[in-house]
Amino acid sequence: MKRDPRLRRLSAEHHHALVLARRLAELVGDGRARDAAHQLAERFDRELEPHFRVEEDILLPALRAAGEVALADRTAADHGYLRALAAAAAAGRSDGVAAFAERLTEHVRFEERELFPTCEARLSSAILDAIVGEELDERPSSTPAKGRGDFPTLPSNVQVYRTTDVFDETTLPAGLRRVHTTRAGVWGRVEVLSGRLRFVMAALDVDAVIEAGGHGIIPPEVEHHVEPLGPVRMRVAFLRASSTMEP
Repeated sequence: MKRDPRLRRLSAEHHHALVLARRLAELVGDGRARDAAHQLAERFDRELEPHFRVEEDILLPALRAAGEVALADRTAADHGYLRALAAAAAAGRSDGVAAFAERLTEHVRFEERELFPTCEARLSSAILDAIVGEELDERPSSTPAKGRGDFPTLPSNVQVYRTTDVFDETTLPAGLRRVHTTRAGVWGRVEVLSGRLRFVMAALDVDAVIEAGGHGIIPPEVEHHVEPLGPVRMRVAFLRASSTMEP
C-alpha cells in the first residue's frame, strides 16, 4: 500500500532501524556483544529517540482520542521496553542487546503493518501535517519582511541528512506556510522544482520569489515562511555539520 507522503519520513527511518537491528544481531552472533552494546548506546539517542518522540507527541495522543487506545498503548509499551534496554547498554550491560534487536524488528513491522495504516485511516490531515512540522520549531513573529535581500551561503561542512517529499500548492503543509525556524544546528534548502514560490525571511531582509530550478538557503533558528504563487512543486532539504553525521 502506498504510504501517505507525510508518513514517509518515519517509514524511511524504519528502514534504518531495521539495518541497525540486523547489525546488532550480527555483532552479538559473532561474540561481540560489548561492541553491539556500545553501538546501541551511541546511536539510540541520535536515531531512535527522535522518532519515538514524534510518535508519542503527535500520533499516539491523536490515536487515543480516536478510540485506538490499544494500538497507542502497545506502541508506547514497545518504546518503553526499547528505551530500558538502550539505557542498560549505555550503562555497560550487553546482555539485553539481542533482545533489543529482536524487539526493534518486531516493532518496526508492527508500525508499518498496523500503526501507520490506522493513522492514515483515522487521523486528520492536520495531525499528519504536524509530523512534517516536527522537523521545525514554530514560533510567532512580529517583524515584517523588508526588501528583497540576499540568501546566505551554506557552510562547506554541512551535508543533507533528510529531504521532504515533493509538495505542491495543495499539499504544502501548514507548518511550512506559517512562520517557523529550523532547529539549532539545522540548515534548510528550499528547492523549487516547478512554478514560483515566495520566500520570506524577515530577520535577514529577504522577501524573494524562487523560480523553477532555484533554491533558498535557511540558516539555523532564523524565522521564515513560504507562500505558493500559483501551481508549484517544491521540497526542503535539511542539512547539518558533517561531524554530526553517522560515519
